[in-house]
Amino acid sequence: MISNHLNLFGFISILLGMIMVFVGIQEPYFLFFVIPFVLSGLLLIGFSELIKSVKNIENKLVNGTIKGIDEIIRNSKKYFFKSDSLDIYTTHDNDTYPLVVVQGKYYIRLKLLKNYVKEAENHYHFFFPNKESIMLTGSDRFEKDIDLFGHNGLLYVKLCAINLKLKINGNELWIND
Repeated sequence: MISNHLNLFGFISILLGMIMVFVGIQEPYFLFFVIPFVLSGLLLIGFSELIKSVKNIENKLVNGTIKGIDEIIRNSKKYFFKSDSLDIYTTHDNDTYPLVVVQGKYYIRLKLLKNYVKEAENHYHFFFPNKESIMLTGSDRFEKDIDLFGHNGLLYVKLCAINLKLKINGNELWIND
């Protein structure tokens, strides 16, 4: 990992600068050797920490890691799903399901649309009334810009990929075509 190498070189550079101080480098050489070694070491360590911070932010924005999507799904708000034009499948009338929002895109459990989906070899065909069918390929994990993914045995589909619109009204989420 590059940040570890930068850290290492930064510490070595500072160490060399400090050794020069203890050896007793005279005044004219002090400015040309000690200060640049110490400053470059501090800069390398600073860049290392910056790279680590950027990697951490990237992971938090979900770059396909299971840990990131797991946290997003776990913290997603749950709604009662309703529709005027579709037959939304729920096990019980009072069941709530998460609306998963990743990078500004809305995902819902595929189970809610099970009356409109047929699966064949990881290809999911959506058949909505008065619309052309849509075919999506599923993935077993979340990846950037994926339309349909599985996580912990549950499938999630991106609403805009199947041309559905949503409207939130309190604790109800209305899906319509």
